[in-house]
Amino acid sequence: MREEFDLCVASGVVPIPVGATGYMAETLWKEVDGRFAHFFPKANASLRKSFKAIGDHSTAPSKLKEETGSEKCSTENCKKPPHNQYKSP
Repeated sequence: MREEFDLCVASGVVPIPVGATGYMAETLWKEVDGRFAHFFPKANASLRKSFKAIGDHSTAPSKLKEETGSEKCSTENCKKPPHNQYKSP
């Protein structure tokens, strides 16, 4: 999963790890959350709330699906991070 995450970032794709599922996804979610403004510089409050929800272990699976819907990440809210600018720790 780490390799796929790094490949996405290197390719300019905005990664959206679902941290609530635990393990590596949670680790990757924490990385994105820590640099949220970098990955989502134009995010509105709704997108931020949804991102927090997908990192919360108490979020029900049905709610996870709702929170990751494509309407949450429109061109106004999301943009690709600058190519190769993000380096994983």
